[in-house]
Amino acid sequence: MDRWRTKRVLVAADVVRALVLATLPAAWALGVLTLGQLYLVAVVAGAATVFFDVGYQSYLPTLVPADMLGEGNAKLQASQSVAQVGSPRWREC
Repeated sequence: MDRWRTKRVLVAADVVRALVLATLPAAWALGVLTLGQLYLVAVVAGAATVFFDVGYQSYLPTLVPADMLGEGNAKLQASQSVAQVGSPRWREC
């Protein structure tokens, strides 16, 4: 990640996740959805998520001034916490 352009990695990771997840309803509609495809989509989307998560945290210092970095990190963590609490996966536990 350190040698790549962070913004490009963020955009590419989001595009990859969107495309790979879009194959699921398309395959279902065509009647060709398989368990293998589900596994492959999970692996590819998971790998793209790893790159995105590492990238967005390292991109913050380029967006905010150094004296506001603590507040920026706090807001990122707060939004992540809200997303985790509000997600359907959390409610199933």
